[in-house]
Amino acid sequence: MERNWNLEGEFMRNPDLRLEDVREIQEWIQTQPHLPYVSEFEIVLFLHSNYYEIEATKSTIEHYFTCRANYKEMFSNTDLNSKGLLQAHETVTLTVLPNPTPEGYRIIFGRLNNTDPSKFHLASVVKLFLLFVDALLLEEGTIEGLVLAFDMTGAQLGHVFKLGLFTVKHGLHYIQEGFPIRMRQIHFFNLVPFIDKILAIVRPFMKQSLWEILYLDPTIENTYECIPPDVFPTDYPGGTALSVRELHEISYKNLFKYQNYFFEAERNKIANESLRDNKRKWWF
Repeated sequence: MERNWNLEGEFMRNPDLRLEDVREIQEWIQTQPHLPYVSEFEIVLFLHSNYYEIEATKSTIEHYFTCRANYKEMFSNTDLNSKGLLQAHETVTLTVLPNPTPEGYRIIFGRLNNTDPSKFHLASVVKLFLLFVDALLLEEGTIEGLVLAFDMTGAQLGHVFKLGLFTVKHGLHYIQEGFPIRMRQIHFFNLVPFIDKILAIVRPFMKQSLWEILYLDPTIENTYECIPPDVFPTDYPGGTALSVRELHEISYKNLFKYQNYFFEAERNKIANESLRDNKRKWWF
């Protein structure tokens, strides 16, 4: 599914995008038997996310499909009515805010709905986040960048013990190596006293480049130094978007428009290790 997308429109929006680069990537993919079919739409996303650097684009494509084949906890069972995704939706609000930043960055906002740590399952929450990213790209094609803004209000020490190391490692690896979008900023605001314990878990798996765009904001007013307050829900000072509750329901229902795409991606947007040229399992 490639909604409202055409190659000519992407060339108009991105003057650095070159048809010869798209063709070069297509030819390279033909030499990689373990990779699935990759559409022009996807190639443009990969090129754009890598600022049109050919070798970096090839690496992202490799990691994108290989991660999706091997990180089952994040890329399998993408039925939005499944127990895991329904529980993630009930536990955490995730939504693409209606308005971008002045730079054109789209914002995915997050907040706990249910603060009971026993209800929190990191892999399902990460899976839901990645589905929101997929839907955003399908709707808009290339965008200037993505910002994650997560309100930590209600987080408890018990949530720290739910941060499985493999999920943390796999999620950060995919975001850093296989993400077909420019990650611009990550904000955690309304910080909790035990943020140091969370950082002790995630920091070993973060490259310096990702660490440098991580903002730990004691209050949302600190976040407003980077993101204008008016783009936030009305629950926050100066916010003009719909309320968190309204966005929570609308955004999840919107995902169902892409359910068939999610199923198709789960089946086909994966690397086939048995066809990899060197027959070496790609372990991360």
